[in-house]
Amino acid sequence: MKLFFARYETPVKILVFISYAGLRAFTTLAALHAPRELADTIIYAAISLKPILNANFLHVLRPFVFPLLLQITQRDYDQAAALQLTVTILSWGALAFSVSASLRTVSLRLFSFGILLAVSLVRHLAGWDFVMMTESLSLSSFLLFVACGIWLSRGWKFYKVVILSIVAFLFAFTRDTNAYLLLMAAGMLLLAVAFRWAKPQTLTVAGIFLAIFFLNNLSANVSGRWEFPFINVVGKRILPYTDMLQAFQACGMPINDELLSLAGLYANANERQFYEDPALEDFRRWVSADGKTCYMQWLVLNPAQSVSQVWQEFDGLIYFQDVAKYFSRKYVDLLPSRVERVLYPVYFIRWIFGVLTLGAALAIYKKRWRENSLWALFIFLALTIFPHLFITWHGDAMAVERHALSVGLQVALTFWLLIFLGLEETGKCFSVGNAAETLAGSPVDRSEPLNPMLKPNALQKFLHRFLMLKWVSAILALVLYRLDTWISKWTRGRHTLTEIAGLPMIYLTTLGAKTGQPRTMPLVGLWDGEKIALVGSNFGRKPNPGWYYNLKQNPVCEIAHQGSKQKYRARQAEGAERERYWQLAVSYYRGYALYEKRAAHRIIPIMILEPLK
Repeated sequence: MKLFFARYETPVKILVFISYAGLRAFTTLAALHAPRELADTIIYAAISLKPILNANFLHVLRPFVFPLLLQITQRDYDQAAALQLTVTILSWGALAFSVSASLRTVSLRLFSFGILLAVSLVRHLAGWDFVMMTESLSLSSFLLFVACGIWLSRGWKFYKVVILSIVAFLFAFTRDTNAYLLLMAAGMLLLAVAFRWAKPQTLTVAGIFLAIFFLNNLSANVSGRWEFPFINVVGKRILPYTDMLQAFQACGMPINDELLSLAGLYANANERQFYEDPALEDFRRWVSADGKTCYMQWLVLNPAQSVSQVWQEFDGLIYFQDVAKYFSRKYVDLLPSRVERVLYPVYFIRWIFGVLTLGAALAIYKKRWRENSLWALFIFLALTIFPHLFITWHGDAMAVERHALSVGLQVALTFWLLIFLGLEETGKCFSVGNAAETLAGSPVDRSEPLNPMLKPNALQKFLHRFLMLKWVSAILALVLYRLDTWISKWTRGRHTLTEIAGLPMIYLTTLGAKTGQPRTMPLVGLWDGEKIALVGSNFGRKPNPGWYYNLKQNPVCEIAHQGSKQKYRARQAEGAERERYWQLAVSYYRGYALYEKRAAHRIIPIMILEPLK
């Protein structure tokens, strides 16, 4: 069973993901056709009526991503909900694949993959796809941001930086508080470079994050969209309290009876009195000119009070007792509540936060990211939980629990990352002794080679019929080895596209017949005890494959498979021996018989590799 999952890990994941996507789609059809509109939905719809992606996008009265979605769907809320659900499914899939690919054992990779998809089914997260607000896109873009960060940490490539930058930009302009996470990420990256924990090229990403943050901040200032949430704070948290009133009066806030009468109210109360009452004109001018500065000064100069306010609300904000009141009336929970409480922690949050923070501190002390870059993500998420909540809570006094959803997701992801990484460190739950469970990239010397010959299953044999088609073979001859090589690098040598078709893969390294330089090629390897047979079909094309000539010129080669590397010597099979191996090859893939007909002008060579003693 372990060998089966080791060989078919990627197909299993794909099958699980397809089943997950189908479950999400078919169990929420009713909600898809009855999306929920909230009070601000009409504002976003009005914004979507005007051009968004132009030189004036900085002046949009709300972050532009959700209005852009409404514009794309022409304000068809059913289509908008379907698009949000699609993005959510793909985002969770990207995160699950990225996290699981970073772990050491097959068992742990499959466990983490399933757990992360299960977390996405929790009502706190799953119900927002059918609400016409920014929550769904904010959560999805956060997941993509994390997934792209993992992807980049596994190998620096320019195109990965570009994709991460695009995702970060969309993340910041989905909700303004998201931009502050980019600011925190940039600060942590700068510290990592300063302490030589990260390479100098990391400064590029930090600079991009800073640029996006300042662009978002500029947009918020130019459009004045920060004023409404700030007035909410004034009405709910400043006017009702004498000490707060005195502090802001000292900062120049004009106070009169009309303003005091609005204590405890939101910015849009009493028919927008904050905005419409002539007696509050001086107050409005103060808000525009000095309100944000005064509030930030108060936060900095009164840390005990500003922090304690958030700390006291910590548990309640993550618990979000009334979350269902925002959902579509047709939405049905996908998991039992008891299962949800295991997957998505909402109890003892401050204790969990303490454990996560302690774990991050220990990981920094031991520099765990040198062993697995996933630790770096865990450290970032753990150390930014409270700052993220702090900014969210002080950013707006209206619907704070809804605004804190991203923090709840952050807590859940960090919680599970610690469990995954902890299991990997201890090895107590999952065996790492079996060779099939060893992560490629950590080679293990073996005295005996593996013999992973498993017959293709019925589904794979059906796929073979498609692969045999002449036009398909012509395309595969040009691109398959490139795809296999790319997928192998992406999965750290664990999988190739060919393996999905049920054919055993090896990596053959030879010396070029002309150049004498090492050449590595993913190939189908037919195991026969210690021997390996390679079929030079070349997809039925006219010439023999290049690796055949390399082996004829330099018979000594190296075979890599599932973390094992061993030297072999090659010879060409002839007569009855060749016929026996040919029949073995055809029993695994009937396409070889067709390739033989297409290459009737030559005898398809079979090379036998025998281990060097």
